[in-house]
Amino acid sequence: MKKASAGVFGLCLIAIGAFAAPTDDVYLLGPDSQPHPGVPQGKIIGPATLPSDIFTNTTRNYWVYVPAQYDPAKPASLMIFEDGHAYLNGEYRIPYVFDNLIYRREMPVTIAVFVNPGHHPGEPEPTDSDWGDRTGNRRLEYNALDDKYARLTVDELLPVISKQYNISPDPENRAIAGASSGAICAFTVAWQRPDQFRKVISCIGSFTAILGGDAYPEMILTNDAKPIRIFLQDGLNDNRGVGRGGGAYNPARDWHGQNLKMVEALTAKKYDVNYVWGIGTHSHKQGGAIMPEMLRWLWRDYPRPDDPKDGSNRSFFVPADMQASTTNAPADATTIQGKWKPATAELAGQPMPEAVLKSISLKLDNGKYEVFVGAEPDRGTYSLDSTSNPKGMVITGTAGPNLGKTFPAIYELKGDTLRICYDLSGTARPTEFKTAAGTRLYLVMYNRVKD
Repeated sequence: MKKASAGVFGLCLIAIGAFAAPTDDVYLLGPDSQPHPGVPQGKIIGPATLPSDIFTNTTRNYWVYVPAQYDPAKPASLMIFEDGHAYLNGEYRIPYVFDNLIYRREMPVTIAVFVNPGHHPGEPEPTDSDWGDRTGNRRLEYNALDDKYARLTVDELLPVISKQYNISPDPENRAIAGASSGAICAFTVAWQRPDQFRKVISCIGSFTAILGGDAYPEMILTNDAKPIRIFLQDGLNDNRGVGRGGGAYNPARDWHGQNLKMVEALTAKKYDVNYVWGIGTHSHKQGGAIMPEMLRWLWRDYPRPDDPKDGSNRSFFVPADMQASTTNAPADATTIQGKWKPATAELAGQPMPEAVLKSISLKLDNGKYEVFVGAEPDRGTYSLDSTSNPKGMVITGTAGPNLGKTFPAIYELKGDTLRICYDLSGTARPTEFKTAAGTRLYLVMYNRVKD
């Protein structure tokens, strides 16, 4: 284990990143894509497995995000994300974005479903490094223009979700999103079933000649307009129809050219369409950076009462059971300060080596942390939220191995003992002080160092 990879509060991490061109690196995540103290955090449930009779002999993993404001007595909106795992964290961070926008009433209370493409028995779930149409059943499920994937969504996935949650039956309250082949898949579901889904977000959409997707602009022009609202994002440096080894230009394989044609056709048929063209490549960077704005636009007219005499709908949306007293916040903010040494720690159910624990020291001082693993510094900020149960903490690296990374956590402070548990994937704040195999949960118990 290399000290150079030391992580937040002394944990050793291995970062998995995607390569991006310099034109992508200008697109940065904003505050709406970060966790904030006091903002109620939804829960991520899963992964669960969905079999299919439509795509025979396949299963697919999916996760469900349930906002803290969800009330089973009231129908919630629904939004499905194709290639779902990519939206949980990474460049999109949908759980954080939903938390923030729902809290500020900038979108409705919405259940999110993050669904991956299917794979056959014996095929492993692809990793981020080999994700794409070369693995599993993604190419067929996502790129075909027939109704098979729409049927999977409506007839197989929705009944499962609707049994567990109160989902609005109104198609105006249902959205679907994706990137690349996931984007054409999302549009196809709405195109085939506008009686079920009428809102679409497309990032770097593959409306190209993979399985005939380049036909969509002409199909839009020659068919009656459908009640679909769509936001498209793409980059001028997306795949431009010239093979990696050069060769003749193929307009049907020009990703950005085809996105231009989509907007032209949708505009000509008077669809409710919006779009943004950046200078990026076939990358998630810009889509992630503008995702909060795309969601605001998509849900801009969801029903909300507007009574000048009633301000209840003009305040932050905090569930009644979370409106707890904050009188202990100042006490925690003061008493948590000082120097700490880890006594025990575990990652994904496995104890951390004692030799590593002995090399770690932690200092908390007025919202700033400093960790040393040997001589390796890791610095950043922390904030506390004592209104939640368990109490919440947000840790953000500003220098060292965790520069730019944010980790939601829970904490428990009892005298000279401090317990912290957080999810290294950054997906969601843990709900209890325990870890398990197959997760990225990290739990550490510190003892105060007394001068």
